[in-house]
Amino acid sequence: MARTIAVSNHKGGVGKTATTKNIGIALARQGQKVLLIEFDPQGNLTVGLGYKNLDELPFTISDVIMKIVNNEPFDIMQGILSHEEGIDLMPANHNLSGFEASLINELGRETLLKRYVQAVGDMYDFILIDCQPSTNILTINAFVAADSILIPTQAEEYSKDGIEQMKSLHHKITASGMNETLKFEGIVFTMWDRQTRYANRIKGEIIEMYGGSINIFEPVIPFTVRIREANDKGISIFAYDEKSKAIEPFELIGKEIISNESRRQESRNQFRRLVPGGGAGTRGKKQDRKAVHR
Repeated sequence: MARTIAVSNHKGGVGKTATTKNIGIALARQGQKVLLIEFDPQGNLTVGLGYKNLDELPFTISDVIMKIVNNEPFDIMQGILSHEEGIDLMPANHNLSGFEASLINELGRETLLKRYVQAVGDMYDFILIDCQPSTNILTINAFVAADSILIPTQAEEYSKDGIEQMKSLHHKITASGMNETLKFEGIVFTMWDRQTRYANRIKGEIIEMYGGSINIFEPVIPFTVRIREANDKGISIFAYDEKSKAIEPFELIGKEIISNESRRQESRNQFRRLVPGGGAGTRGKKQDRKAVHR
């Protein structure tokens, strides 16, 4: 089953979508099978991967959710777009904005995305969910579906508030029993300007406040207009500018995420060997199956 990471920060404008896209492609470049799920009605991830006409998309994550709500069968590969840089995308458009109101009385509405992730999980190594910068049923669905939360943040005073909001929602999700095993993948600094004393001071304060409980990635994503230009072209920074100073940090973060998951998997395997019946069952091989989800 894929490791599912919700990429989230309640503070907007921190490079969340660009981080999702470029880390996803960094993972793919290192041999991982990756699915990105757009779960923000603005559709910035979808547009940033080159699918500009959101309203012309024939099938999106909104359609998936409604199929699940209505218990209708569907091909789990339906709607998934294959990007030229080796990742898959389940897109979204503005229809997703009506999700909360339409499901106000739906039982189990917090688990709808989880049910989709479970359906496609055996086909991927990693699933990254690009979350909306707010606390609503969309973000709750993403956190319930995820194994961990990745927090992109700028090194500025208000970033502490964003991290605190993430910790608060994480606590509510785990304490409620909706996802008791939800962890933090870590904090990654974005739009970094290492030459400012202010940024270094805020970074130090965040490390002091959260470093004991949340992994803080050492590589930082530098501020560069080339990332924004790559978004406009519908490609990653890897494809847009092979000499960009942002490439190495994305690669290193991808390697760390893979390494962390390998250690977790080895720990689970050791537990299964030591405890009879612990984690019985085997993981199915990934294959390009087209099963019908019910």
